[in-house]
Amino acid sequence: MREDRGFALLLVLWLALAVGGLALVLARTEREAVTRQALVVDQSRLDLAARSLLPEILTALARGELGAGARLKRRLGELELVVRITGESGRVDLNAATPATLEALLAAHGVPPEQRLRLRDALLDWRDGDSLVRLAGAEVEAYRRAGRPGPANRPLYHPAELVTVLGFTPELVRRLWPDITAFTGRAEVAPALASPALRRALGLDPAGAAASGVDPAGVYRLDIRVRRGDVAVRRIELVVRRERAGWTVLDWAAPRALGEGGA
Repeated sequence: MREDRGFALLLVLWLALAVGGLALVLARTEREAVTRQALVVDQSRLDLAARSLLPEILTALARGELGAGARLKRRLGELELVVRITGESGRVDLNAATPATLEALLAAHGVPPEQRLRLRDALLDWRDGDSLVRLAGAEVEAYRRAGRPGPANRPLYHPAELVTVLGFTPELVRRLWPDITAFTGRAEVAPALASPALRRALGLDPAGAAASGVDPAGVYRLDIRVRRGDVAVRRIELVVRRERAGWTVLDWAAPRALGEGGA
């Protein structure tokens, strides 16, 4: 009988511990869910704050009150909104750039001379409409040997698609990213809007860029960062083009959460 009572007591204690543990797990799960929900709400509020500036920015661009190279700051409660406007024509259009401009782009980002011709011709073969192989290019057979699909024989839809072109690694595309676009249709870079590194590779004065100006293609990149105190906490980036009837959004990067390093 005592053994039965002892076993029953142990069973009760075990059940009590199990129920207590389950309660702790449920409480922690609920707290995590509440925290996640609060984070989503906060991020949505930050995104709305960033978007609230768009009508003012686009109106000022249309009137010529703002231009490429301009910076704008606004306060919204405890938030500070910082906007940087750049002219997209200061970047190399991967679909329209001349062979010389593509080589200058690669040189500006430290690609060795022996690789530039191969990368240049691979991109030219990707974007043209035929199956003829350039001197150092890549058509169907080269992609088959590499175990990859391609080439598309069409323009790139987005600069990020460059990673699908033979020879362009993700690391190289990240290096080129500040100086590439697919949205202007220009064969040449607008010198006054180009980065110092690209200007140097083109044989121009690196310090000669315009402080502010009109993009010749009417295409602008808006980099909107939301700051709370001294920390940038949210970033939205989009590319817009001036049309006769207004503005067209060509690219809208997904909003990104930033930390202390994201100023």
